[in-house]
Amino acid sequence: MIKVIDILEVNLEYIICHLSNNDIKKINLKPLIFNHRHLKGIEKLDDSKYIQLAQIGILGEIFWPETIINSAGDTWNYDISPEFIYHCGEDIDIESKEVIEFK
Repeated sequence: MIKVIDILEVNLEYIICHLSNNDIKKINLKPLIFNHRHLKGIEKLDDSKYIQLAQIGILGEIFWPETIINSAGDTWNYDISPEFIYHCGEDIDIESKEVIEFK
């Protein structure tokens, strides 16, 4: 099972993380936030200070605590699964922070 083991960089545009299989992956955050704009509380992730609250969960996911508010008024974490990061993230050369193009 792949897990995120370290968050290397997080900002309003993207997050770069180190996975347990030694891959370095970059996830663009803007499309995720846009696709979840219907969730109450997601707008918090547009704040440069709030985005820095990213943590690694016990299952290896990246999450922001108590971000989403459901219809009953309960708060939920907003998370990105390690599987999504592995399959949808771009491979990164950490030295240059450039996307690695495979030929």
